[in-house]
Amino acid sequence: MALLIGLLVVGVILGYALRNQRLFVGGAAKLVTLAVYLLLFTLGISIGGDKAIFDLLPELGLKSVVLTVGAIGGTVVAAWAFGRFVVGLPQKWKEMVIAPEVEEVIEEVVEEEITHLKEHED
Repeated sequence: MALLIGLLVVGVILGYALRNQRLFVGGAAKLVTLAVYLLLFTLGISIGGDKAIFDLLPELGLKSVVLTVGAIGGTVVAAWAFGRFVVGLPQKWKEMVIAPEVEEVIEEVVEEEITHLKEHED
């Protein structure tokens, strides 16, 4: 447990020290997303490999399906509402969703970010 707390403290200190480095923060966000996906995948493997869980599925039945679908649906609705009404989408994200040439928009955003970073480096 001390190791976990120590890693968290070191991460907070490193994040604080590098908070103005957009590439570092963006890379950390992608790494966190990848780690969450990996954890969900390994959790799925663990559940799929547990014979006891599959033996209980007929007993759990419709209640478990309703609870699962409700939880997922509620999470999606809450995330949508939060993004729509609390955070709002940046203009570039809206353009990416609407634009048929998504790759061109992504390239434009990346070029703008690189230009912005180079301006602040000097």
